[in-house]
Amino acid sequence: MTETVKDYSGTVTSTNDAINELLVIVSTAFILLMQLGFALVENGSVRSKNSKNILIKNLFDACAGALAFWLVGFAWAYGHESEGGFIGSKVGIFAAS
Repeated sequence: MTETVKDYSGTVTSTNDAINELLVIVSTAFILLMQLGFALVENGSVRSKNSKNILIKNLFDACAGALAFWLVGFAWAYGHESEGGFIGSKVGIFAAS
């Protein structure tokens, strides 16, 4: 019985790329935790009859922010300038070199 060894050498191109991706993931987690904190602060500052409205508003804010990042934020953050273009047209960090 022979064992096959998988080659993962092309998975992470460098240590710097891995650290940058980890930083993005940790920053995203912090932002989502901040959103939770804002919801709890706002919920504590209103009357109990309005608490459901505040929590729904905060959920909508998080969803609207994710949608806005999907629409324009990713291109601003990771896009490359095209010839004569304003914001990048390539797919950013997922583009093949």
